[in-house]
Amino acid sequence: MDDEARAAGDRLWAAITAARGRRTVTDIAKEAGVLRQTLYKWSRGGTPSLPELRAVARELGVPLASLVAAWDGPSASQGAEMTNDLSPATRAVLEAQGAKIEGLRDAVLDLAAALQPARFPDGSRR
Repeated sequence: MDDEARAAGDRLWAAITAARGRRTVTDIAKEAGVLRQTLYKWSRGGTPSLPELRAVARELGVPLASLVAAWDGPSASQGAEMTNDLSPATRAVLEAQGAKIEGLRDAVLDLAAALQPARFPDGSRR
């Protein structure tokens, strides 16, 4: 795997670790219905499937979009830095619109994950 994939895995692992609290990776994986090895594979840069990532996000109690954003990287946070020079009123309007967009993004990600066939522990898709 290349450095970019490993960095993505590191970011995703950090997000999962922050959200899991005192629960073990084994507990999270078991309750989400994914293999523990799958989570470790993601931490090393393996590409997560949306259905599995959605299951983990639900188990962690975080939006799917937050785990996708962690995987995608810092580009989303760079936009926030660019708004520092805006007036408070303009910033408030942009933040409100951003919240609406995030809600739509969450809905689209959930729909996309629901439409993809799930992988079962034996690797099959049913």
